Amino acid sequence: MRVGAILLAAWLWLAPVAFAHGGPSRLELSVEQINPGGTLEVRGINLASEQFIAITLSGVDAVIPLGTVVGDAHGDFTQAFVLPMELAEGVYIVRASISTGPVAEVALTVSGPAIAVEGEGEQRAEEEPLLAPIPTSPRVVATPLGQPVAPAAASTLSSRPGAWWPLAFGAVLAAALGLAVVVRRKTMSAR
Repeated sequence: MRVGAILLAAWLWLAPVAFAHGGPSRLELSVEQINPGGTLEVRGINLASEQFIAITLSGVDAVIPLGTVVGDAHGDFTQAFVLPMELAEGVYIVRASISTGPVAEVALTVSGPAIAVEGEGEQRAEEEPLLAPIPTSPRVVATPLGQPVAPAAASTLSSRPGAWWPLAFGAVLAAALGLAVVVRRKTMSAR
């Protein structure tokens, strides 16, 4: 009986680690700083499962809607947005909101000259390839609402090598606990 209690206590202690999808709701940006007119990749994690998520850019004077996305089964998405060329320099908040209100936000610095779209208004020749921007800065991770907005390092259970071991350990503990209960019942019924 004592072994079973120890196994149960160990399993309960490790269980939250094994079943966590990726922690709190958060936004990640492809860059910390961007020029007006630049393309910003936004990644949402654990925001709203299969719901519409509005992405906005909030400054001192205005709130600029960037677009709407739909979270996958885990509430995740990745989407690129082109910022307006007329944005004033300064610190902005990229915010993800659902029908009940904001769910995550992160700071973004806008500075430098506006990025002019090459050949704007002209038609692309058929032989010209379509190119997507490549992020050049490390990702910026935002904290959940109610905490200070500052960059942080991202780490999720699924991105770490060997992250499967707590789940395997929990399964072994559950099997051992089940076996201990069966042996205990057989011992009690044999008396």
